[in-house]
Amino acid sequence: MENILELQEISKSFPKSNFTLDKLSFSLPYGTILGFVGENGAGKTTTIGCILNTVKKDGGTVKLFGREMQDCDTDIREKIGVVYDGDNFPGFWTAKQLSEVMGGIYTQWDNALFQKYLEEFHLSAKQKIKDYSRGMTMKLAIAAALSHHPQLLILDEA
Repeated sequence: MENILELQEISKSFPKSNFTLDKLSFSLPYGTILGFVGENGAGKTTTIGCILNTVKKDGGTVKLFGREMQDCDTDIREKIGVVYDGDNFPGFWTAKQLSEVMGGIYTQWDNALFQKYLEEFHLSAKQKIKDYSRGMTMKLAIAAALSHHPQLLILDEA
């Protein structure tokens, strides 16, 4: 079975905090679920950053869908849904505005699906995101992450 994600000897160090992610390797076959568990400061979010190419790794390789992702690889990014721990979107936006922006970013954006999630999660499309509760903002982030039909979903403490 082919892997949707492969990490080989990923390394990243932050000298000021004395933290090192040292030669981490694992793979994730298509159709499987992986829970990445560890103490605070263990490197989970750093690893996710290396996977998404938002943190510059010091060494190793990350392959998504069989390829190493470069900054210009929007076709790979189209296949990934991401939910970060924390504020995912500007608070002055509404869910309706978020949908309009996402529709301009993702070629497979499915506004009808997004609206369905808003309804199922009891989220107002017209309310400012800053006025949502923490749980509501996480539901919104999950709705957005799923509404472009990703093949890989990455949740960072969602």
